[in-house]
Formats: sequence, structure tokens, C-alpha cells
Amino acid sequence: MATITELANAIDGYVDNRATTRDILIDQIKRATRQIRRKENNLHQDLVREQRRRYDAEAERDNEIIRRQLAEGRITNVIGDLHQYQTNTQNQPV
Repeated sequence: MATITELANAIDGYVDNRATTRDILIDQIKRATRQIRRKENNLHQDLVREQRRRYDAEAERDNEIIRRQLAEGRITNVIGDLHQYQTNTQNQPV
């Protein structure tokens, strides 16, 4: 990226030599616009990565809730089965 001094020198030179300085300014402007496009592209990629990270984190939280609910359901089923087994054994004649 051009420094302020380089830009000021180019502007001063423009007064003295229009053809050379014009080419210098054109190159500096093209370089600056390439940098702007590159930065915009990088910002867009950062945004996409952040959105994906948040989506993945939310999906992981949802999966953890589902795993917990499934585990609780299994425990409830096991407890219910144990109660049923206990009831069945108590009702069987000896």
C-alpha cells in the first residue's frame, strides 16, 4: 500500500510531468482498488466462516439436548422395566 509520502510525492510530480505521474497515479489507484477488493473478499470469507461456526455450535447444542433427552428416555424406560419386572415377580405364585 502506498504511503502518504509516496502519494504526496506523486501528486507533486504530477504538476511537473503529467505523463509519468499519470502512469504512477494509475498504478497506485489500481493497486488500491485491488487491495479494496481483496479486503472485501476476506471480510466476506470471514463472515461466511463465522456464520458456519455459529451454525455448527447451534447444531452441536441441539445434538447435546437430543442426546440428553434420549438418555433420560432410556433411563425412564429402564426404571419402568424394573418396576414391571418387580410387579411381575411379586404376582407370581411361589
